Amino acid sequence: MTITHGARTWNQGLAGCRAKLTLRFFPDYEDTKVRMFGFTAAIGGLGTAYAFAMYGASMAFSFGLGSIGGLLYLSGLASYTDNAENAMGALGARRLLAPRLEKSRLLRAGLHSSQWANDRLQRAAEAVQRLSPDIACLQEFDERAEEAFERSLGDAYHRAVVLRNEELPPKDGCAIFVRAGLSATGYSFRLRDVAERHFPAALEKRSGGGLAAALWRELHEKLSLAVAVDVESDQRKFCVATSHLYWDPRYPDLKLLQAYLLAAELRQRTARDAALVLAGDLNSTPLCDGRSEGEGLRSGVYELLTRGSVDVQHPHHPAALRRGKGILRGIAPEDVPDFQVPSFRSAALDAFGQEAVTNMSADFQGCLDYVLYRGPLRLLRAELPSAVGPLPSEEQASDHLPLLAEFELT
Repeated sequence: MTITHGARTWNQGLAGCRAKLTLRFFPDYEDTKVRMFGFTAAIGGLGTAYAFAMYGASMAFSFGLGSIGGLLYLSGLASYTDNAENAMGALGARRLLAPRLEKSRLLRAGLHSSQWANDRLQRAAEAVQRLSPDIACLQEFDERAEEAFERSLGDAYHRAVVLRNEELPPKDGCAIFVRAGLSATGYSFRLRDVAERHFPAALEKRSGGGLAAALWRELHEKLSLAVAVDVESDQRKFCVATSHLYWDPRYPDLKLLQAYLLAAELRQRTARDAALVLAGDLNSTPLCDGRSEGEGLRSGVYELLTRGSVDVQHPHHPAALRRGKGILRGIAPEDVPDFQVPSFRSAALDAFGQEAVTNMSADFQGCLDYVLYRGPLRLLRAELPSAVGPLPSEEQASDHLPLLAEFELT
């Protein structure tokens, strides 16, 4: 991002630095259903026989009714999963009755040597030096990346804030580096940790039942985070934040909820009319159908952040996406926030007339990364390197292209 003296903000994802990962849970779906039904029926039969032998017919009858109820519940759950219109399993993120979780887009670099990864990190750090931003926003930032950047950038920049997910195997997160001489105060938060502040019923919903509980539990399971800096320059203050939303394209309502919590927390932490830049990997294309340009319905995340609200009829709204069926209660509008936040402008859209292609993999090409801004800021220019996919390549160290934006405080 930029300020009066030509300061610039640079956003760079470090995705793809690790080995390809494929996650599978219960790959043989039909066999899993048979085993679950068989196990439940066996337990019910044995329990009924034991209850009859020890306590008589009345207790055995009660135990048998309970077993039948359990089988009926599993039948309804399986029916819902078999006929669901979207890819979400009936039990939310765990998807116990789901055939498979496909490979993560964020871990699609393939198997490479440790030296190859180190070289890429070194080249990414050199890109910061070459582009010379005042503020650099980085995602998928692990300890090895921190060592490479601090070694390469030396005294020219200082790490203002970093937060990593030490509980997850990649052990990465987000970081912001600030040019030496700029006064910056950093802070960080996990999106799940601010849920109750911006939707007080979050804990109650998570502890309840139905698909609303599944959604809030999924949010709690994800460790998506954000980091931000309050910067002071020439006696003017502004805020720069970066985040990395959940990756899976089959959960747009979960990403919408994360985007809401991110925007709501930043709104609470900044003054009403403060200059604010949000740069990051939002893992959401501008349009619902996965396209990044042309006419069409905006995706939930993009709609929320660029227009300030998402209607309950929007296909990415949880109430529209997770409708109840059978014994499973769907999500009602009151189960989630109202999805209204102050809107942002997009630097790429303002500069180029459309969102820029920032990610090029073997099977996807489109916009996932943004520099968004609002408040007393005037966009001077935006810059994106030209590239030929798939990425990463010899020319580009990351599978996400660096997006540079220059602003002036007004």
